[in-house]
Amino acid sequence: MILIVDDNAAMLRGVEAVVRKGGYSTLTASDPLEALEISHEIYEDINLLLTDLSMPGIDGVALARQVLADYPHIRVLLMTADRQERCSIPSIRKPFRGDDLLKRISEVFSGPPQLYRDLFPE
Repeated sequence: MILIVDDNAAMLRGVEAVVRKGGYSTLTASDPLEALEISHEIYEDINLLLTDLSMPGIDGVALARQVLADYPHIRVLLMTADRQERCSIPSIRKPFRGDDLLKRISEVFSGPPQLYRDLFPE
């Protein structure tokens, strides 16, 4: 199951359609707080957090940090228009084509589990 988070409703619907067409089950959240609620309710079923990086309030990295603190088995993929990478979390640059998104999701799932150590300073 992929939890998709984006505050842009059109982007959220478009990404969900692509991901479902790729054969994945999805859940959607229109903001980080809704995503946190969903992750706490059904964390066992979520395999990937696919989130926008830039959102009001809590950004995608902070959301990933909160989700992974409780559920480290969840993989993360950031969608971003930024040219700079902020951390080691896998990302895909907007705008992207649907087949590029599905390829990136497949890469995240087929690779070794990410540890995201830089999200949790010691």
